[in-house]
Amino acid sequence: MVVISGTIAATCLVACGDDSQDTSDTLVVTAQPTNPDNPDPAPFVAQQVEPIVAPTLYEPIHDPGLNVDWTLRGVSAAPIGGIVVHVDVKNLNESALPTDVVKATLKTTGYNGQSTNIEPLGEGQSGVQSGLDLPLGSGATTNLDFAFNTTVGNVNAAELQVGNVIFKGSLNI
Repeated sequence: MVVISGTIAATCLVACGDDSQDTSDTLVVTAQPTNPDNPDPAPFVAQQVEPIVAPTLYEPIHDPGLNVDWTLRGVSAAPIGGIVVHVDVKNLNESALPTDVVKATLKTTGYNGQSTNIEPLGEGQSGVQSGLDLPLGSGATTNLDFAFNTTVGNVNAAELQVGNVIFKGSLNI
């Protein structure tokens, strides 16, 4: 896995005074491995584990199946419709975290005690890109958004599962 970092140099040659002169652009990119001590890490492999319930909504919780730490950041209204749940994820693996392993589900419990699965919303329905759009490099942390078809008031008694971690309670933190 190679992450582009370091120096990106762009040189533009601009002719002075004569519009008929050629203008050239040069882009130089230096690429370095995500971990210089281990330039060829093993590919990412998710482990099958039972989901764990976070003991608190206010601190990071380790996901042993994905080897990441999750931190719940709260809920807000989505720009077009629905809500957005905000979580931070820190990749503790030696290799990049693939985009397809980061998934979220949401259930709410009504006053009658009945649990309801809440439909996830796509970008066109919510105005929000849900989940990882690119692999997350080794040691990196990012904020993720997940859009769902409900209102902020309906997540006072909810279960959000991201990866193998369940955040249970009022997500309005």
